[in-house]
Amino acid sequence: MKLKKIGKSIINNWPVKILSIALAVLLFFFARLTTIESHHIIVPLEVILNENFVPAGAQSYPTDVRISLRGRSENFLLITENDIIAYVDFSAKEKSGYYREPIRIRKRGNALFADLLEVKVEPREVRLRIEERLR
Repeated sequence: MKLKKIGKSIINNWPVKILSIALAVLLFFFARLTTIESHHIIVPLEVILNENFVPAGAQSYPTDVRISLRGRSENFLLITENDIIAYVDFSAKEKSGYYREPIRIRKRGNALFADLLEVKVEPREVRLRIEERLR
């Protein structure tokens, strides 16, 4: 008997109940979006080369990159420039020439535990001419 009553009360006015749940979910996500902020930091760029090669030309690549972090504001309080390392890896290149590689990041310290939604690097890639090291 009680089970029938519970079932009828759930089915009674079901369009209104579904609409209320959908509205609650929509309000929840809207509230979450308003708490998302952006934060920008500048970190030095580390260039990794094969030991037999060197970059050609003076200052042929950027020395600093801008990293944009998006997430909740409390996640940015503990993250510093030392917690994110930006690097580009040309160590697999075996010949002299022009190469293009994406800039990658490695998190450490407090950045490992931060719940970030998005991490963007500007510029996205580095174009570099490398030459054999003269000994």
